[in-house]
Amino acid sequence: MPFTITVFGFLENSFHGSYVWWTWAVVFVLSLVLGFVHFVHFFNSIADSRRSPKLPIALGDEIPSKKERIQRYSTDTRNLLINGYTKFKDQVFGIDTTEEYTKLGNLTEEQIYVVNKELNPSLLIHQLVQDFWPVDDFESFTPVKAYPKINRLVSRVCARFFQGTDAAHDERWLDVAADYIHSAIVWTGNLKKWPRYLRPLVWRFVSGRHNMMNQFEIGKYIAMSTTVMQCLIDVSVYNQYVPELREEISRVLEASGGVVTKQSLQQMFKLDSFIKETQRLNAPDLMSFQRKVQAPLTLSNGVLIPKGARLMLPTGAINMDAQIFEGPEHFDGLRFYKKRLESEESRNKYQLVTVGKTDLAWGYGRHACPGRFIADVTIKLIMIEFLMKYDMKRPESGARPKNIEFEGVLTPDPDWELLFKCRSC
Repeated sequence: MPFTITVFGFLENSFHGSYVWWTWAVVFVLSLVLGFVHFVHFFNSIADSRRSPKLPIALGDEIPSKKERIQRYSTDTRNLLINGYTKFKDQVFGIDTTEEYTKLGNLTEEQIYVVNKELNPSLLIHQLVQDFWPVDDFESFTPVKAYPKINRLVSRVCARFFQGTDAAHDERWLDVAADYIHSAIVWTGNLKKWPRYLRPLVWRFVSGRHNMMNQFEIGKYIAMSTTVMQCLIDVSVYNQYVPELREEISRVLEASGGVVTKQSLQQMFKLDSFIKETQRLNAPDLMSFQRKVQAPLTLSNGVLIPKGARLMLPTGAINMDAQIFEGPEHFDGLRFYKKRLESEESRNKYQLVTVGKTDLAWGYGRHACPGRFIADVTIKLIMIEFLMKYDMKRPESGARPKNIEFEGVLTPDPDWELLFKCRSC
């Protein structure tokens, strides 16, 4: 019996000693890791403070906490930009964000050349829109979640242009395109839950990245879907513009023998104005002309912009500037139509595809989005189909529904419903 006790006591003591040793070993390793992480964080904070240009910060006086300013950027970007733009007018100012520079890519020069020079985009896109039309002919007003259907239609059109005929019929490819927005939001949202100094270690493993990277090339087409949906919402909310838009479309198409051409689309000043006004108030991105500084840059006023800083234009705030736009908070579907009638010179300005110091939705200068001409044709042709085929209204009267806003990106809620009724049924 004593022997038995001694043996079990020895085993118990051995196990206990081993357990204690491993416990301290784990604690020691974790302490080293946490110490290293805090050291990196401290070092990065010092480096960031030295690299950061000495700029006024939007809401810097109103909200002393940088963490709270970042939160405001994530959930209320437009008002943050308006605050900085108004307070520091005609100055360079900074905003606190969680982001690193990202770029979804753009259409290649070869793709742009093929579409603009070797094809007739108006005829081809019009045929594609009609062939793949996603909304049924309803005899009475019927609720439809239109955004997913529009996204799929645009994805088919883009697939036909840039991937070939087979891709336009490939349901798997179209599923990937439809899921892109969700995957991107999931990945970026999950990544930004991690402290900034840990993201270089965890970004590859954060939930949502795999799906998003598989869909990377699709992102450049999504803005068209968003703009069309925003236009349909505005049609349903501001339906007083519908008769004028339909009259213009009918008149122009009658003059062109019912054939939609690039030239006939250019004659639809009112439709162009309506879409541009929707884009002014509900652009997919509240910040445009985003660039990452590749080498230290000194501005003409002496401000030094360090390598690695991100530059952008506060487009969402500029679009609400009363010195540029009369009554900027109000939707005026004919705002730019009236501007184009002011003079002969103005007829070629204030268009949806115009790029300038107050027209920044597509970027600025020679690096402005080259795909805007394709987007212009596609959006207008889809809107023509909706306006001429259906009466549309919202299920409930009242103010325009709010967008989903996250870190400067605006998107309509995929669950929003509009009521459609076929006009000729």
